[in-house]
Amino acid sequence: MFLQAKTSKFILIVGMLVGFLGSFKFVYSDNQDFFKGELSRGQVLGRDFLNWWTVANLAAESKYNDIYNPELLVSHTSNDIKKSGVVFNFAYPPQTLFPVSVLSNFSYIKALILWSFIGVFIFSIPAFIFQKSKLFSLLVVFSPTTFLNLTTGQNGLFTGALLICGLMLLESKPILSGLLFGLLTIKPHLGLLIPIALIAGGYRKAFIWAVISTVSLIIVSVIFFGVGVWDAWFNNSPWDYSKNFIESGVGLAIFMQPSPFVSIRMLFDNINLAWFFQALSSIFTVGCVIYAFKKCKLLELKVSVLIVATYLVTPYIHSYDMTAFSMVIIWQLSRGIQRGFIYGEQTLLMVAWLMPISMMPLGYLGFPVFPLVTLTLLIFLMYKIKDYERFNDDLIFK
Repeated sequence: MFLQAKTSKFILIVGMLVGFLGSFKFVYSDNQDFFKGELSRGQVLGRDFLNWWTVANLAAESKYNDIYNPELLVSHTSNDIKKSGVVFNFAYPPQTLFPVSVLSNFSYIKALILWSFIGVFIFSIPAFIFQKSKLFSLLVVFSPTTFLNLTTGQNGLFTGALLICGLMLLESKPILSGLLFGLLTIKPHLGLLIPIALIAGGYRKAFIWAVISTVSLIIVSVIFFGVGVWDAWFNNSPWDYSKNFIESGVGLAIFMQPSPFVSIRMLFDNINLAWFFQALSSIFTVGCVIYAFKKCKLLELKVSVLIVATYLVTPYIHSYDMTAFSMVIIWQLSRGIQRGFIYGEQTLLMVAWLMPISMMPLGYLGFPVFPLVTLTLLIFLMYKIKDYERFNDDLIFK
């Protein structure tokens, strides 16, 4: 393996420092209008969390059709929100309503605080369990993606924890792993590669329990909410919403998409070309995951491949979904400090570390090139798998 002569503390310290300072600056810039008592991009403090809180109250009142009808959903917000024209859409499948409905017991601000604290706590679990160094665990917990989720009121901390824990428990606790994958179906596009990985790696028990968990959640949701809620969800066609968004979406939100499709569309303004490159990316990443789970004996390394590949296989994914991606960066950083980095890897990891908070301003300036960073990191990981014998005595965790 081609390694650098020594670790560059300067690159690592500067990268981490820029990450923290950039995160604080991003949070301040994103919330400064709220400090003045104004709406920002038609939204209130917590941004997307207003969606979740509104849905929670509608679920508590059994108004499921209103949840999955964007026009009816926004009608339950304040007049200022309605007048702003901000897009309201809840695309998550009905099993999501179970945990969300609890939020209806709290006022908006109390619910937002609770959501934020629980999110950080849940994400801290894999950060501390699957990373031996407490310092690196803290870096994961307070990564730029954490701040991004806190300021946008999104669920990336929860889904990231499900993805990481499900994958890392494949060998030690396959039943629990499968159950967690079932819970991850609240955000299906994050799990596109999981069935492929489980089949390729021969994780039969985890696969079976993932199916059982998923089917059970669907059945229970029908029992509690009725078949009508699923009809409402299908009629809302979340896949159509996603397709329309990536093909014709404008504004700052489109710059939060790190997918190959969106980058090609923004660079060349050609939908067909964007779909072509997305197809190539998806085929390549599927091949990488199959190879990794068939050949690699190191769980952390093949899990890293799957996580990174997740952000290249789907055309629709947001920067706040990259919490698990941050875990991969810290894993590779920890390993590199112990055993040496591939030439250029330190710089790559620091650029990737800053991606969640930098892709929006750089995309706005005409540089939506972050899929190249993700692709390069995936290639580095595949190279490590080819040379995995070097790492056999260097597991980051047992």
